[in-house]
Amino acid sequence: MYFIRYSKFVLLLFIVSCSGVFSGCGMIKSAGEKLSPASLITKMKPRTAHLKKRIMVFDPVDQAGYSPKTAAGIAEVMRNSFEKNSRFIIQHPPQGVDWTGAGRGLDLRIAAPVEILDYCDEKGISTIVTMVLSPVESTPRTTGIWPFKSQSILFSIPVRITALDVASGTILFSTASIEEETIKLIDAEMSTDRELLDRFAGRIISDIVPRQINELVEEMDRHRWKGRILSFEENRAVINAGTDIGVKKGSRFEVLNEGTRIETMEGRTLTVPGAVLGKLMVTLPGPQTSIAEPEEGLIFEPGLSIRYKP
Repeated sequence: MYFIRYSKFVLLLFIVSCSGVFSGCGMIKSAGEKLSPASLITKMKPRTAHLKKRIMVFDPVDQAGYSPKTAAGIAEVMRNSFEKNSRFIIQHPPQGVDWTGAGRGLDLRIAAPVEILDYCDEKGISTIVTMVLSPVESTPRTTGIWPFKSQSILFSIPVRITALDVASGTILFSTASIEEETIKLIDAEMSTDRELLDRFAGRIISDIVPRQINELVEEMDRHRWKGRILSFEENRAVINAGTDIGVKKGSRFEVLNEGTRIETMEGRTLTVPGAVLGKLMVTLPGPQTSIAEPEEGLIFEPGLSIRYKP
């Protein structure tokens, strides 16, 4: 990323061309703080009862050049924010697996990396959380009136957090924030690119991450836990839900039919859960998997999605 540097000649042209008065002086604001009527209604909706959810948090995709160490630090802040909430069990990505190649998949609202979905499905992880740190943009600004005009640079710091539903492989929640920070031109020119990026990373850690995680937690609270039937034999199902997430004897789950099919870029077919086929009741809970029996004597195919029924 390259920050704009100004020579005295360029500054002179800039002052002459910017004869108008621009509003806003040294202000820091966030596009994510605006509330729409729809968002207010969403916040007023009651939370759905749920089991704990296993979530996997990846290091951010760093498109801005913050450095791997900074990206890892931001991921750790994300995990700590989730861990403050007892409703989540945090798991780290497996060694050698990252989110770098998933950018196009996010644009298509489909999770492309098959190995990540398969791993999470096997481990009973319901949600994958990742973040994209987009390049910082800079815009020259002039404030005040002659002869008290002041030159500064407005830096826009875009960050997007996305949560993927493992059961369907599609996006559960995605939101973008753009923090804006105005720095005096002389201060910006006296700073190195690394110093500016470190400063912006501090804003991401202190302001953006806590706000985006809070929004994500609110959204996840409105969705019931979903998992899968691992096997079905002798009128008993083994499901990928155990006592570690709150399952106990008598816990009930809805079995969901296969719904809409979606083709990924890798040629894999993802199936969004559909209508309710029947129900399961847990008869023998285990640490991470449990045995459940159909309430109506139905037979279910392994691989079908299940949803917790409070």
